Amino acid sequence: MTVPSTLKFDPAPLLAQSWLVQFHVATVAIGLLVGPLQLLLPKGTGAHRAFGWTWAAAMFSTAIATFFIRDMRDGQFSPIHTFSVMTLVGVPMALWLARMNVMSHARAMIGLYIGLVIAGVTAIAPGRVIWDMFFS
Repeated sequence: MTVPSTLKFDPAPLLAQSWLVQFHVATVAIGLLVGPLQLLLPKGTGAHRAFGWTWAAAMFSTAIATFFIRDMRDGQFSPIHTFSVMTLVGVPMALWLARMNVMSHARAMIGLYIGLVIAGVTAIAPGRVIWDMFFS
């Protein structure tokens, strides 16, 4: 399949999905948008903390949601669920590290964001909902 030459946005493929998939996409979108803000904002400020808790809640929520989204492999977990486990462990650990070791906290959060981006790239594959929203 070739990539179309024009990019468009059609929410219909997402709206045709279950509320759980819609919730998952919404929390992922929050994480993708808030993550770069966190990298740019001054650290230790009220805004950094507020956006950080928002990002952490979105990531934790999206990871939990993925365990109930298993329609790609006949109800079985897929390799992408590895990112969900890493998130469920990594987010609380990274939050704890904010009090214990700020540099380790920063590295953990950056790693979690990179994982989010990698997982997101896998969602932009032909036949997947995100692909259909932008390329079909």
